[in-house]
Amino acid sequence: MKKVYSLLAVPIVLGISMLSACRHRDDRHFPNTPPATIKVVINGPFAIVWPKSDRSKIIVFTPRDPKGTHVFYVNDLNNSHDEGKNYHFKLRPEGVKAASSLTVDPYLADITAETEWEDQKEYFVRIELPVPEKITFAPPLHKVAFANGSRGYVTTNFVLEYRVAEPDRVKLDSPELGGVHPLATSELQEQYARLCAGYEANSRYHDSCIEIRNLLAQGAGPQAKVFFFGAGIPPDKQSTMTEDEQNEHAVYFFNEVLLKSFPNLTSKRLAPQEKTGQPGTGGPRGMLMQASLKLPEPHMRPLPVSAVIDCKAGGLVITSTKQ
Repeated sequence: MKKVYSLLAVPIVLGISMLSACRHRDDRHFPNTPPATIKVVINGPFAIVWPKSDRSKIIVFTPRDPKGTHVFYVNDLNNSHDEGKNYHFKLRPEGVKAASSLTVDPYLADITAETEWEDQKEYFVRIELPVPEKITFAPPLHKVAFANGSRGYVTTNFVLEYRVAEPDRVKLDSPELGGVHPLATSELQEQYARLCAGYEANSRYHDSCIEIRNLLAQGAGPQAKVFFFGAGIPPDKQSTMTEDEQNEHAVYFFNEVLLKSFPNLTSKRLAPQEKTGQPGTGGPRGMLMQASLKLPEPHMRPLPVSAVIDCKAGGLVITSTKQ
């Protein structure tokens, strides 16, 4: 029996300062040290689809929010993207070693399914990637009720893991943003640690800061690299929303926007969340971590300069039976 610990469901908030706004556009600054591993961190309401038409790749996407509240981040989270256009990315397949089948963390069973995919073609963000060695996540999981009366757990992020084949060719091509190179995991870790230690912010971000730093600590090393993608409500807008408003938006986006691409997946529709009557000041309670991964700063407070948000409603992992 799998064990899942009790937690409060609020968005994972990730922020990174002092990253160059042009980092993902400048191909000349790619490090010479070949990475051994690549992690692709996907944060926010994304779906991952293993299409029947081509089992050598996966498609990661998030639709545009009809209410216009979502923005998109790639690597440099100090600067979001939403200029009324969609964004497309493709990881060069020769750069990484693709897996022959899709392996998904068993903790994600409640959001993993086989169903038909009605490809909308033009999503807000669409990322084409080789099949990873595995799909996992950074805690916490969020406990939810589904509309059919069952209960389960969702995640607001995915972590895709790859081994590197040709280091110099690990690159995402994007018609809109040009070449996107991975960040050094150690650099991302350092910038996030500085952000967490240097500012005071609402206590609800405390556990989120610990969780992302634990994730980065697991993958730290001179040959570790990471891509980061996120979509959600920016922090200035979230700060004006009550917890009930955040929950209502999350359920709306998951049920009425994300699931539109999977019309037969009615079993995954979320039930309306109970109203708390409280402002959005709760904090996430993460799953228990191994003692070796605990970090020494017990009173970190991150500055929410950037956010990847969707409270409770996370994503899906779909093996398509059509397309």
